[in-house]
Amino acid sequence: MHSRGDPIIVMRWWPSFAVEAVAVVMVVAVAMRGTCASATLSVHGHVTGHVRAEASPRSGCGACWCVVNSTAGGVCPSWQPSNYTAAAIALFRAVPAIHPPMQLVDGCNPYRNASCGTSPPLRNEGPTAVCGLRYNGSAPCAGYELETFASSAAAASDGYTVTHTGNCGLCSTLADLATYMALPDMTISGKKCGVEAVLDMPLGIKCFKDLGLTAACAQIWAYDAVADAKPCGAICLKDAGQPYNIPPTCKLNDCLQCDEDHPGPTFKQFAARTRRRSGLLSAIQRPCDAVAQLVHHPCTPA
Repeated sequence: MHSRGDPIIVMRWWPSFAVEAVAVVMVVAVAMRGTCASATLSVHGHVTGHVRAEASPRSGCGACWCVVNSTAGGVCPSWQPSNYTAAAIALFRAVPAIHPPMQLVDGCNPYRNASCGTSPPLRNEGPTAVCGLRYNGSAPCAGYELETFASSAAAASDGYTVTHTGNCGLCSTLADLATYMALPDMTISGKKCGVEAVLDMPLGIKCFKDLGLTAACAQIWAYDAVADAKPCGAICLKDAGQPYNIPPTCKLNDCLQCDEDHPGPTFKQFAARTRRRSGLLSAIQRPCDAVAQLVHHPCTPA
């Protein structure tokens, strides 16, 4: 972590937060939602769309990009998440939202306040809900809208495409999607920002914003990093150096499982967009049927 601000203030905070700060350094889960395996890309001169990416087996659990289970028939699926070119990512980021993005009400922290809300409010449309995207505006690519629907069919009937499964939330914007795409491995940056959030929350939020996340998305990432530290810190210190998935069953290591069981549900509820829900490649192998089969298409001006 590079130092920012008054070092005397940092030293004054350090004694009361030292254990949590060290824990955040070691918590791979802080960055797991933005982590993606190294990939070998074959662009073939096409720089405005998606390209197929081959994931390296960094988790140490098989050659398939996902955890093959009985629902997949025991076979690695032929479909695989795409990776996206720099030109495509720039197009996603360039389109503005027509309506103000969702925000936490008064900056409340949902990990500490069960009544924390958002503006506009989160909509729970059930287990088949999707966050729909529609390009709109006075001219082609002049803006986009997001809307939560009960199903992909309901979204399609209103002219929306699915940008991720689950309800829309704080990280559903195209700018946040572009950041997830642009940073194929957020592990180092995510842990650094997590440490800053433990020591000084505004600095932590700024750190996540500097990665390219929107203000509200950066806020929930920073809150999540701090929430990870207390229940999972000691477990993650023990698991330091362990692969994300433990062979031969490919189960998550205890650190990542702790994140799934504790702060993870709150993050999914409020942030909403995750790599799995967005159909993006991840270094953490997930059950094949848990990764949304989505391909994102940027709006191209006519």
